[in-house]
Amino acid sequence: MTTPPEASGDSQPQLIQVATNQTTPEPSEASVAVPQPQPELEPEPELVEVLVLRDEPAFSLKCGQVLLLDAATARQLKKAGGVDDTPAAVGAAKAAQPHADADDVIED
Repeated sequence: MTTPPEASGDSQPQLIQVATNQTTPEPSEASVAVPQPQPELEPEPELVEVLVLRDEPAFSLKCGQVLLLDAATARQLKKAGGVDDTPAAVGAAKAAQPHADADDVIED
């Protein structure tokens, strides 16, 4: 009768090789990583210079102001009759606005 290696004092590990029938799969079209498109950054909104025709408290706008608004807001307010974005109206409003006198300017 033979004694197992553990009992005889030989403590060399035995390597056991297990045969499997599985083979390494070949990369298929489905398993190949396809780069995903990166989400596009939102472009900066187009700005439109407008003349405010009436007070718009929801947007904190006062009648007579000339300012830049994003195109979507300008379209919405133009449909409601609150702003005018024609170059003639904006130019006339800019020319009609009073300029600060040099004596009235406060310098730090």
